[in-house]
Amino acid sequence: MLIADTQESRAETNFSAEVREGEVYAAEFGGEFVFRLEPRPCEWEIVVREKGGEENIARLTPPLHGVPNPRAIEGWHFRNTDNTGPNEAGAKNVNAPGRR
Repeated sequence: MLIADTQESRAETNFSAEVREGEVYAAEFGGEFVFRLEPRPCEWEIVVREKGGEENIARLTPPLHGVPNPRAIEGWHFRNTDNTGPNEAGAKNVNAPGRR
């Protein structure tokens, strides 16, 4: 039996931007990938592609069927329960994606 000696390496990448309704956000990461927020009706979809590629490899994010899917970012994720301000810790917190 052959056992390969592998070491996983992971890198953390942070993005910071302000995106408004209908806008696209894109940022390169990892030297060969592009992270995108693409607008959809009532949400943005997280899309990850290899540079120059067309396939959205983020589509493999589970769950593959049903909802909610963590690739969909909706406006209510960022607002408190009565929509009077940003979603922050406390009584008015919106516990997105819906679990306490």
